[in-house]
Amino acid sequence: MGTVGTLVGIVVFLVGGSLVLRTLERVFPARDSAGAPLRTKLLVPERLTDVAHVVFNQLVTRPLVRLVGLAIIIAFVVVFRLPRDPSHLYDVWHHDARLASLPVLLQAPLAIVFADLAGYWAHRAMHHGRLWRFHAVHHSSRALDWLAGARNHPIAEAFTTLVTVASVLLVGFDPRVLVVAAPLGLYAILLHANVAWPFRASPRARWLRYVVTTPLFHRWHHAHPDALPDAREGGVNFAGLLPMWDLLFGTFFAPDRDPAAFGADVPVPARFARQLVFPFQKPTP
Repeated sequence: MGTVGTLVGIVVFLVGGSLVLRTLERVFPARDSAGAPLRTKLLVPERLTDVAHVVFNQLVTRPLVRLVGLAIIIAFVVVFRLPRDPSHLYDVWHHDARLASLPVLLQAPLAIVFADLAGYWAHRAMHHGRLWRFHAVHHSSRALDWLAGARNHPIAEAFTTLVTVASVLLVGFDPRVLVVAAPLGLYAILLHANVAWPFRASPRARWLRYVVTTPLFHRWHHAHPDALPDAREGGVNFAGLLPMWDLLFGTFFAPDRDPAAFGADVPVPARFARQLVFPFQKPTP
């Protein structure tokens, strides 16, 4: 796709997202502890930062992430001196042991589960040390909705891709299963939407929060550390799809109410260009 096609795609994404997700946010808004709807404003200066991230993600970050993924696959082939078996390019492990010997349709759901586990630990890693300053850009929004989820630093995106793709390949999955992860990006947009989940907040559906990640689950991940209990200030809800990882490793936190405040515990600049250079600057004492 050329630059013109990419720009058209950006416009379609912004218009379509505004029509669909913004409508959901208005009709089924998230609510505070008192039951009042939580509204986000569409026409505010911060939207310029969100839109700039959308454009940059399509023109720069996505090509960079694809390049990283391709580089990992090439390195994988070179390091393991593939193909060993001319009938199968990816014969890395013993034939009877490798996952790639399974039918691709069976590998796909297994790969999604494993990639989500790898993504969980990559996500947790980005909440510590120097990696946090790259990921803090994603947490810079003080009012969370579907468009605010577009804030991502390219280095953070490349790191997550590196960890996930390398993990999937090293455990023996056929690289063709990597394509099943593509639709998960669309689900990530919904996770950031300012909607009640399930949309009508039925008490009978509360069990879903333990099965699949929801907007409420992810809003607690974006909660400002001061809005979390003291024992949870290190972060909660790192899973991208399956909350079982947070349940298993003790980072699950999803009460019925919404957080009192969103944002990072470091002073991330509000403007797009400054957010790109922020992780490389020396932290202020």
